[in-house]
Amino acid sequence: MAIGLGFASTAALAQSTAGSIFGTAQPGTTVTATNAGSGVSRSATVGADGKFNIVSLLPGSYKVTTSGGTSTSRDVQVVAGQGFNVNLVAQPASEAKSAEDLSAVSVTANALPPIDVASAQTSTVMTAEQIKQLPLARNQTAVALLAPGATKGDSAFGNLASFSGASVAENSYYVNGFNVTNFFQSLTYSQVPFEAIDSEDIQDGGYGAEYGNSTGGVISVNTKRGTNTWQGGVDFTWNPYQLQAKQPNVYLQNGALLQNNRHNSNYVIGNNGTGNANDFGQRWNAWLGGPLIKDKLFMFALVGGTRTADEHYGDTTGGGDYNKTTIKDPRYLVKLDWNINENNILEYTGFSDTTTQQQSIYGYEYDDNGQPHRDDYLGQVYNKGGGMTNILKYTNYITDDLTLTAQFGKSTNKRVSTATAANGIVETYDGNIFDAANSPGCPSITDSRTPVTNGAAGYPHCSFAGSLNTPDGEDKREAGRIDLEYHIGDHEIKGGWARDHFKTDTGTAYEGGALYTYSSIPASILGHDPGLDPADSVVRQTIFATGARVGITQRSYYLQDNWHVTDNFMARIGVRNDGFENTNSLGQTYVKQVHSWQPRLGFSWDVHGDSTLKIYGSAGDYSLPLDGNVALRGAAASLYQIKYFSYTGVDPLTGAPLGLGALPDAYAAAFPARTGTTYANGEAGQVPNPSAVATKDLKPFKQREFILGAQQQVADWTLGVKAIYRKILTGIDDSCDFRPIAKAANAQYGLNLDTTSLTPEASNVPGCYIFNPGSAVTLTTPVDATGQLYNIHLTGADVGEPKYKRAYEALQLTAERNFDNTWYLKASYVWSHLRGNSEGGVDSSNGQADTGTTELFDYPEIMAGSNGNLPNDRKHTFKIYGAWQINDEWLVGANGVFQTGRPENCYGLNPIDSQVNGGYGSGAYLYCSGMIVKRGSVGRTPSYWNMDLNASYKPQWAKGVTLSASVFNVFNKQHTTTINEVGEDPNGAPLTDSTYKIPTSFQTPRYVQVSAEYDFSL
Repeated sequence: MAIGLGFASTAALAQSTAGSIFGTAQPGTTVTATNAGSGVSRSATVGADGKFNIVSLLPGSYKVTTSGGTSTSRDVQVVAGQGFNVNLVAQPASEAKSAEDLSAVSVTANALPPIDVASAQTSTVMTAEQIKQLPLARNQTAVALLAPGATKGDSAFGNLASFSGASVAENSYYVNGFNVTNFFQSLTYSQVPFEAIDSEDIQDGGYGAEYGNSTGGVISVNTKRGTNTWQGGVDFTWNPYQLQAKQPNVYLQNGALLQNNRHNSNYVIGNNGTGNANDFGQRWNAWLGGPLIKDKLFMFALVGGTRTADEHYGDTTGGGDYNKTTIKDPRYLVKLDWNINENNILEYTGFSDTTTQQQSIYGYEYDDNGQPHRDDYLGQVYNKGGGMTNILKYTNYITDDLTLTAQFGKSTNKRVSTATAANGIVETYDGNIFDAANSPGCPSITDSRTPVTNGAAGYPHCSFAGSLNTPDGEDKREAGRIDLEYHIGDHEIKGGWARDHFKTDTGTAYEGGALYTYSSIPASILGHDPGLDPADSVVRQTIFATGARVGITQRSYYLQDNWHVTDNFMARIGVRNDGFENTNSLGQTYVKQVHSWQPRLGFSWDVHGDSTLKIYGSAGDYSLPLDGNVALRGAAASLYQIKYFSYTGVDPLTGAPLGLGALPDAYAAAFPARTGTTYANGEAGQVPNPSAVATKDLKPFKQREFILGAQQQVADWTLGVKAIYRKILTGIDDSCDFRPIAKAANAQYGLNLDTTSLTPEASNVPGCYIFNPGSAVTLTTPVDATGQLYNIHLTGADVGEPKYKRAYEALQLTAERNFDNTWYLKASYVWSHLRGNSEGGVDSSNGQADTGTTELFDYPEIMAGSNGNLPNDRKHTFKIYGAWQINDEWLVGANGVFQTGRPENCYGLNPIDSQVNGGYGSGAYLYCSGMIVKRGSVGRTPSYWNMDLNASYKPQWAKGVTLSASVFNVFNKQHTTTINEVGEDPNGAPLTDSTYKIPTSFQTPRYVQVSAEYDFSL
């Protein structure tokens, strides 16, 4: 089978679930495309200009024939999202070689078109066969990272990709045309079994009006389906942990050992204290597909299971555990296709991505030689996620020129979390925020005392779960859409309407009811350097709990015309409108964005009329909804209570403070904001008034994009160039600064509110609100304990926040050597620059996954120096991959990347924090060594390169058997990918001799993957 790989262009047809065949033929003849697998055929009459177009074709092998004149035929492979340009004009007799019968001329060609001149964009499309021939980890992100503009996201958010400067929370994910993105944080999505994927389409920009809810990339997966031939198979994949290389140890800047990673198994450390398994251990699959009724009813089913295990130790400060984790992923998929008749098709897709995780937690200690040893058993944590997705799709070919599709689907995602301590106590959180402080178990302990950060042993602890979700938490989604596509003359008009409803029922609280954070009293107050004596430190008690059922409803419609202005020039003129409505725990609407108009324009120019040179471009606006997690803290009742104490000692088992008392007088005088009880962000356990949660007429998160590119066919090569510019028009985040509200209320209503504190004095007043940074704010909110609602209007200057900024510019160069049944090669180079004051939704600098409500913009002082190089900025990226079919039995492949490093920051304690009542303290400000440090200006992590290799063997003596092996990171490069960016301790003392700029994550170490597969036909 021919394999054309790579930067294939797409027309984003029907959410990338169908393709098309278009081209030229003898005027007046009929062109018929017959699916070799299902027998379904579609026809079109060739116009007087010699043009034809057959759309909405399901992926597969097709035989294209003409009738009514000189007969010609051609075999082509239709891939979802692609248009195939074919010339069916038969050669004149004088030019035909050995053409004895001109009524049956066969035209041969490659299976995939190198340039799709009918599309106003380019994207990366990978089929299942292509994926198998490359050394790729078996997950969707590994495939998506082949796209030129894709960058691996921060490990704190999981295994996700950033596209063209956007954050990892700005992507959309589709399965067979159904959006499976989880709108709780937009950081997860429902996943089909990887081996059930028939093709994956990665669009990093320029997509048409049918796509919404993305300002990053669109990843569309189409699953395998049955044909008229019964086919099946089994496979087994093994990643032997014994052959994995180890990650480097982590040392403080003074040379002291911080973390020994040599005793970890199948585990990679991540940024901001995260980490995860390197890859799965074993995976098996079995599948079967074929006709239940020939030419009518087809099925494909796959069942499989994955088992993953990892082990890892914490660091020398005691800030962690010895953790043995086992993950089980029993997964399955069923795909049914019913050809009711030649004009009506009904499809069903059902799959489960349920996953269970069981962690056995132990204490540990380091010996004098820096070797970690497992200690007593602490307990076990059980988590369950994922769920079932069901999708129905109906297609009606009303006429040859009019097609209707309708789709409806449901998906669920579990959020189950429980823990069992070593003494048998079952630790759960029932979602009642007012009882969270009484949750059973050991409290969480963080020891940030100066001697500990310099290498001394910290306080003991017995906590092992960290935080717990409600035991019955769940996300649910129901979505439906209707699309029409109509061809009339030179116009391809399509439009659609969709409704999407998402709701989540979940909550989180600290294990043991509280988090205790120990920090040293400054030497300037003590009169000496702080030591390990409790009298030299204070403790902060934090009680944090959320729990609610919240929802999001989206309604959208679009209209788009692909207008073939001339035979060689196509103009894409489209517009999309999205409306979003977010509801709180009482079902009240707190954000309603009715009309988010988004023009989508583009063009494609087939310069020579023979598909050898294409110039294309696009311009459009793209917007995002407000994620559901915003409501858990911003629009629902939540508790975030903070108190500071002195203490006389700690419990020798739990590490909880003993002898709590008032703060020392000198400390209280230096830090008056730390006296008394504080409800951070105003989270005091009350459901805020909906009109106080978000500014009136809140604008959606919106980005504008421009693309201009060209593709040139030169012999067997396709060369490409593409320029991209993206800019945020309006951003969304939250402000937690009550000072301008208090000033406005005092001025407008003659009140006497405290105008120096970030947090309102009254616990019934919301502490944060959603707004468009840099814009005016209008709220109807209580401002004091009376609960009376006041209309508060603030200009942008009153709020004092800068405008939300993010701009991305890039130049992509690509080269593709088309497959000739022997070898192919794909290469790309991207120069890019990403700058601004917000990454977008999440914050890689501190690992904050509260999408849409990061620490940024909480108050103006925190934004000093924030405009600069953003975390996903990579100046230069080279990618190269390909495969060589040595003979009928052997194939080898390679995948390599070189990329310059990530910008580095320095976070510390800005002296202005002492003037901000309720300021966030050290680590929140871009301020070190007595000055503001511009974002991304202190250097970059090292450039890194990586090479993966694979080989597969199909022995002729064992038909259907394939044996494969891959080696990832062949040269075991272990470059640092992220660092600790906190440059000062809570008192403003420098950490340059201890933790600042030490590695927090590395490249994935070398490991080996082997697999065996057997395919059969009945």
